[in-house]
Parts: sequence; C-alpha cells; structure tokens
Amino acid sequence: MSTKNKTLVITAIVLVVSLFTVVFLNLIGVSWGKTEIVKSCQPAEIDYKSFGPYCLSVFKERQVSGTKRYIWVSGQSGTGYGHKVDYPNKNVSEQDLRGAKITWTDSGVELEIGSNTIFIPKKAFIGGR
Repeated sequence: MSTKNKTLVITAIVLVVSLFTVVFLNLIGVSWGKTEIVKSCQPAEIDYKSFGPYCLSVFKERQVSGTKRYIWVSGQSGTGYGHKVDYPNKNVSEQDLRGAKITWTDSGVELEIGSNTIFIPKKAFIGGR
C-alpha cells in the first residue's frame, strides 16, 4: 500500500472514530454546561402535602450536537431528582422564556409563553418520584 493510501486510510479511521464519539456522547447526554433561564417556586398557599415546596425551572443545556432546553420540576432543595420535560418549541427566544407566566395550582403547574401553554400535573413531580 502506498504512503498516500495509508494516509487516506488513517484519515478515514480518525474521522469515523470522531463521528462515533460525537454520536455516543450525544446519546448518553453528555453536557458541557447548563444555564437556568427562568425559575418559579411553589407559593405557600399551594400545598401538595408531599416533599415540597417545588420549583419549576427552564434550563438551556449545551451538548455535543447543539443546545437544547428543558423544563425541570423538583424539590426546592436541589435539582438532583425531579421531573424533566424537553421544551417542545425551539423557536421561542430566551427573552420570551424569561417573560413566561408560571401558575401554580392545586392540580399542577402551568408554563405559559405567548399562546403556548405547557401543563405539568402534580402527579408527575410529587411524592419523591
């Protein structure tokens, strides 16, 4: 095999390994950092009689293949355990997210941005789930 062919084979192998590495890191959810865009905590007048109070946050997370946003509802003490919902609309700006209306009710929490509403029922995040 000529030197030129060996170089092409090595280059192809490096590219394939790099591609598989990026795909693998993306599949397992490796994150390069996250930023909390908005946060709202359960008001005192709402009592789920569970491990509350709870907080809803919208995060922006930088991953290998780009950036994604998600909604996280968890106990106020931390974000180690809770309920995660991928944010469905990539076209909403961070400024619009910061201006979101978040309403806590006896049945759950509602995130309203413009004409879009996302409701997360309390059964999804209470009880130490």
